[in-house]
Amino acid sequence: MINEIRDVLYKEIVDQILLHNNDIVDSKNALYSILTRYNVTQIEDDPNMYDFAMNITKYIRDKTVQGMSVKTIKNYNLLLCNFSKYNTKKLQEIFKEDILSFFEKVSPHSRGFSHELGRYTHVN
Repeated sequence: MINEIRDVLYKEIVDQILLHNNDIVDSKNALYSILTRYNVTQIEDDPNMYDFAMNITKYIRDKTVQGMSVKTIKNYNLLLCNFSKYNTKKLQEIFKEDILSFFEKVSPHSRGFSHELGRYTHVN
């Protein structure tokens, strides 16, 4: 999906700016007009940013520091590791729908888990 949007954006820029031989002011205005229809973010250069396993470790460490119970931490870790095995996309291409699809495949009422507001927590 991201590549398709990038291709559409690229085509718009070429068609509306480069092929029209506009002066610089018209080109800037046309580019601004095109870009206002998109939410554009810069791609991070840090290759570790999208390392799934490393981000799971960071998340678990953060939740531990927040004082969550050992059982909740273990359940989060299990759930995230299972999701990483289920998921075939790059981390930066995962959307809410992918996560919801995974949740549909695992029982929200399985032993030891409670499903509230999309979060799994341990039931004591």
